[in-house]
Amino acid sequence: MPKLRERLAQAHGELILVSPYFIPGKSGTRWLQDMASHGVKVRVLTNSYAAMDVPGVMAAYSRYREDLLRAGIELYELKPSLVHGLESEPDEHSTKSAKSSLHAKSYMADARTIFVGSMNLDPRSVALNTEMGLIIESAALGSHLRETLLTRLPEIAYRVELDTSADPKGRLVWITQDNGREIRYGSEPGMSSWDSFVRTLQRALPIENQL
Repeated sequence: MPKLRERLAQAHGELILVSPYFIPGKSGTRWLQDMASHGVKVRVLTNSYAAMDVPGVMAAYSRYREDLLRAGIELYELKPSLVHGLESEPDEHSTKSAKSSLHAKSYMADARTIFVGSMNLDPRSVALNTEMGLIIESAALGSHLRETLLTRLPEIAYRVELDTSADPKGRLVWITQDNGREIRYGSEPGMSSWDSFVRTLQRALPIENQL
């Protein structure tokens, strides 16, 4: 992680992070806030609640959402129903209604320095697992990946924002596009009242460093 952070910290204009399990922790949140404060545009794509297969990870990630958003960091959460969202050549046997979740782990600085590997941005990958990956220096590849991702994000993911129109402190909203029509959710898509209660319990457990 120190080596990867050192390379990503060289970003001058933009940092794109794609991580299925995203738990920045206090130190990671401060690092991302610092990057944003120095003029780096930070975008993060992770799984939405409905696409996540480990609810505890989502509970831990949710602790940091508002702090990241207040720092100007863009958060996107992959919708569960778009199997073809990030595929350039979808499998003709797949169905759009099938549930999908994010699996790729890739990080890009200034559309040139690209990390692709097994490492999520979470405590387990940093401290417990043995991870590996490649760092690729390619402006051509970086530019292509960036354009592909940013073009598809509005349809394949929810953009999480803080809506301050009714509450000065801000209230989380989830915004997405469906056939060119903007849809806004005032509560987390796919989460029931019972799910919300369970999340509250999970957030109280001291297990973040195991996730």
